[in-house]
Amino acid sequence: MFKKIFAYVSFFFMFSSIFFFTGCSSNFFSASSDSEYNKKTEAAETSPTEPETEATIEETMTASDESTSLETYSDEYVSFSYNADLFFYNVLDVGKKRNISILCPLIPKQPGDTRNTSLYFMSHPNSAFDSLDEDTLSYGLSILAQELCLTLFPLNPDETIIHETLNYSDYVAEYCMEVSDGTICYAKFLNWNDHVTTAICCLCEYSSEYNDALFEIYSSAKSEYDNCIYVPASPEPEITKDETEPSTPTPSPKAADVSEPTPEPTQPASEPSNPSNPPAVEGITSGQRNALKKANQYLKTVPLSYLGLIAQLEYEKYTYEEAVYAVDNCGADWNEQALKKAAAYLNVMPFSYSGLISQLEHDKFTAEQATYAVNNCGADWNQQAANKAASYLSIMSFSRDGLIAQLKFEGFTQEQAEYGATANGL
Repeated sequence: MFKKIFAYVSFFFMFSSIFFFTGCSSNFFSASSDSEYNKKTEAAETSPTEPETEATIEETMTASDESTSLETYSDEYVSFSYNADLFFYNVLDVGKKRNISILCPLIPKQPGDTRNTSLYFMSHPNSAFDSLDEDTLSYGLSILAQELCLTLFPLNPDETIIHETLNYSDYVAEYCMEVSDGTICYAKFLNWNDHVTTAICCLCEYSSEYNDALFEIYSSAKSEYDNCIYVPASPEPEITKDETEPSTPTPSPKAADVSEPTPEPTQPASEPSNPSNPPAVEGITSGQRNALKKANQYLKTVPLSYLGLIAQLEYEKYTYEEAVYAVDNCGADWNEQALKKAAAYLNVMPFSYSGLISQLEHDKFTAEQATYAVNNCGADWNQQAANKAASYLSIMSFSRDGLIAQLKFEGFTQEQAEYGATANGL
């Protein structure tokens, strides 16, 4: 059941490319190619001086408070309510993928910000769909929501997360983080099936006048696509202090009653075992045992690096020592984990050779593991350059020289960048 589950992370990394594209323009709210959006944006940009723009904001907010005009958007994937006096939406369909941006030209532009206020929904086919038991699905989607949020809204070196929450209920997995600069970021999976819809929201202090109204849209969203039906949970192997070598244990409903053995010095197994059936070891603490079980659950769901898995376990409140024990004994092949992560990225987002290595290193794989993955992922880098060029041209205009320069900035070679431009008719 689990051999392809790691793939369901892949299409969500499309978000990263979208945020990069919007960063190339002045801010999130000027990135669309939709005609209605462009007309409204041009009207907002040609408004008179800055003081008059501020008066317009105040007047709009006052009018909105007095008589809110709520409208409902609904399609076969998602529905939400929005204040039509303040916001409108842009729908972009690419094949079977649908991206919906919530737009407000009155929000001031912040071209220098790492993060910009934004709200959008993405519905994508899920080729790795499988009907899972509730525990596995809750672990998987919760991890992905957290990873998605941290990938889209990375912290600056001087920033910290001052508060975060991670919740799962009825197929809805949500991660929220409050950053030390006042930004609050959300990532939420609205369903789990062969088509998955995700809501992404970032609320910055500079848009404080609008944040409540934006969050109301985010909170109102729900999936209109049917959810899967849970399958019965698979029994987890029980490890007790009396077992001295791997076996196929009988599940016990009283696993929580197993007494904690006295800690004794141990050495990691000489050969890593299959993560789905960890070795039984004498002398480990209950914390180590539980951390190892949790590590195995993660590895069934999403590819992680050695340090990434340690960090994830520490986030789950295991001690550093317990996390290191679990990761040292989970039996993962870190080169293979890096290769799976690279394949997941390439399934939905074009990369250059050096760009993919950098992304994997950002995910805390070593340089050697990242290089192994990129050397063995089978990518055609000319085609990757052509795909990246097509992505840029779908949202903004470029000259041939400008597009080549942008592709080189992305890490493509001169020859690859020229191929990408030529392949797209420039």
